Amino acid sequence: MNKTLLTYVPYHELSERSGGGMGTTILLGAGNAATPWTVIGVERNFGGENSVTLRSRSNFGRLPEVDEEKIPASARREITETVSALSDRAFRESPVSLIDRSGNVAQFVLSRWLQHTHNDTACLTKDLAAVASHIENKMSELVILYSSVKVLARLHARGKPNVQTEKNVRVPGEVDAETSLALVSMILLEIGWGVA
Repeated sequence: MNKTLLTYVPYHELSERSGGGMGTTILLGAGNAATPWTVIGVERNFGGENSVTLRSRSNFGRLPEVDEEKIPASARREITETVSALSDRAFRESPVSLIDRSGNVAQFVLSRWLQHTHNDTACLTKDLAAVASHIENKMSELVILYSSVKVLARLHARGKPNVQTEKNVRVPGEVDAETSLALVSMILLEIGWGVA
């Protein structure tokens, strides 16, 4: 009587890659039903097996993919890392923290967009509200863009206790955080750096 003994061999290649496998894109599924996922965490558990945390590359409508070909090479890495970091934190942070991060990402993206596509460095050190005013004054036809930036700047300010007291506004919640992500998405799409 012949018997076959099957054994389990842990797969450690992912954790042995540069950076511990972080940022690696893998496909789940097969053929036209496969979906791309990005590895955002790899931990070895007590049994010696890898526990892998994945993030959908599609972001389920949260943030668009960054169109790397449209971003100038000198800013490409910084922009993709900044937007990716926001996407990674989307479900892990408090609403106020996520709104703050969204505002910071919007300021960073817009100031680089103005610098690289309009040769305008005036906003590199300005806050988000000033960036909105700058775009409104210099490019008044971009109504959706500067309006999105204005709303995001207001949400950003609402997270500050002094503004809540002064203006008698509520503390931002989950809906406000979701809105801030949607506004960053709108900004990326309006400037042509996001894929719809």
